[in-house]
Amino acid sequence: MLPEKSSSFITVLPSTVSQIKTFTQMFISEMEAGYVSPTDIAIQLKAMEELIKTLRANPNIRRMIMDEIDKHPEKTFIENGATFEKSETGVKYDFTSCGSSKWDKLKAEKSELDIKIKAEETFLKSLINTETETFDSETGEQIIPPLKTSSSYVKVSLKK
Repeated sequence: MLPEKSSSFITVLPSTVSQIKTFTQMFISEMEAGYVSPTDIAIQLKAMEELIKTLRANPNIRRMIMDEIDKHPEKTFIENGATFEKSETGVKYDFTSCGSSKWDKLKAEKSELDIKIKAEETFLKSLINTETETFDSETGEQIIPPLKTSSSYVKVSLKK
């Protein structure tokens, strides 16, 4: 159930590093005591991630935040215990329009190397489940399969 004002949901959450640490410790204690279902929490965490991503990407919200920030002439200022710093973000350069044949050549060489590296990595990964020893036909070196590490967690998908 949503609150009457959606902003009231966000404004009650912790907003300092200290509050986040305390909140997290309390939350873990409550989960360990069985007050909340771990699967319900997994759903809510996924929903919060999607909510934050959606809110941050919304052009109206971004504009309103920047309008408020622009009221401060300083590059950096503090408000409500948070430091705000105006910065250029999402900077991109298009080097294809520079007319640099050296860059074009290097980029092509890199693309060729990337393809060769990917092919070699695919080959090396294929050795993981083999019992026989493998040797490089050019160098004679023994090829050892790569070390594989991973961790397990759960993927949560929300209903539409």
